[in-house]
Amino acid sequence: MPKISKVDKLPSATRPGRPKAEPPKLEEYMCSRCGKKYKRQKGNFAASQSELYRGWGGYISVCNHCTDELYNHYRTVLGDPEKAMQRMCEKFDLYWSPTIYKAVDKANTSNSRFRQYVGKTYMIHFIGKTYDDTLDEQGVVLSQPMMENAMAEDEVEDIADDGEAREYVVDPKVVVFWGPGFNEEAYMELEMRFNRWTKDLPKPLPIVDEALYKQICIQELSINRNIAAGKDIERGQNALNSLLSSLNVKPNQKKDGESAELESTPLGVWAKRWEDNRPIPEDDVSEPKLIKYITTWFFGHLGKAFNLRNINSKLYDDAMNKYRVTKPEYEGEDDDELLVDIFGDGGDSTGESTAVMDNDQG
Repeated sequence: MPKISKVDKLPSATRPGRPKAEPPKLEEYMCSRCGKKYKRQKGNFAASQSELYRGWGGYISVCNHCTDELYNHYRTVLGDPEKAMQRMCEKFDLYWSPTIYKAVDKANTSNSRFRQYVGKTYMIHFIGKTYDDTLDEQGVVLSQPMMENAMAEDEVEDIADDGEAREYVVDPKVVVFWGPGFNEEAYMELEMRFNRWTKDLPKPLPIVDEALYKQICIQELSINRNIAAGKDIERGQNALNSLLSSLNVKPNQKKDGESAELESTPLGVWAKRWEDNRPIPEDDVSEPKLIKYITTWFFGHLGKAFNLRNINSKLYDDAMNKYRVTKPEYEGEDDDELLVDIFGDGGDSTGESTAVMDNDQG
């Protein structure tokens, strides 16, 4: 039984880890077999998950033309296209799986079989695997998690192939974060929902909050899938509400009437309504008047509040004096004169009231 060394979180074995130094970016790429130079790797070289090609940008150092020639050579020499593909995987440190090969072999396409095979090794079930994993699986009884993640042949056949090796379908870190068992679409949706929930929150999140937000995203995904399948969602909604309550973000009941509008309408909307209905006269928004308003009613009122005596507080006092009412003082006057002073004598300019009083006395 071969010795297994766990070098990362993926269910693998003896493959080496990543180099510590980051690879430099090259301006041109030369095939290590034929020597032809290319300006870019994509489309000219097959992608690789092996750490042996990390310094070469994650691409095999042999160009597509040469890999096709090599595959055809081994197919002729070995007399079996499946053995030829396995030999190519062994040579370039690619993960070998008979299931992947059967799916490629059944595909009706004129594209390179080798590149088709490489593209399907980037499926979620084979992410991060190399030929070391093939050897480990051949020499070690599969553990239960690896058996659960094993991909059925018909699942591989359903995957469309574009004739070119793709980048990682799902980042291995995403798989570790959410756990295994989801398909590519589910991982993308979970990531989108988690980013939407947490985009305005300070990072890093507390571990408890992170766990709750993850469960919320999973519940939302489950509810949407059940709705599409016509299944009952009451249980899922109750679980979602419970998670939202744990984060104190459970939606409140809507309020009716003016109170709801007052609480929900932003201040800027109210300012616009006031400006539409009762706009400030243009004469009142000239620069000198605005400066006077701010100086009087902001700085002056602030100085008055803190009992500061300066030019601003004096301007405020002068402005307020225009709106103050002083109580009249009556000293040494009797009640009749006081009432006459307040309400008037009840007569008019024609002297009609005086004449009526004289007639009454007569």
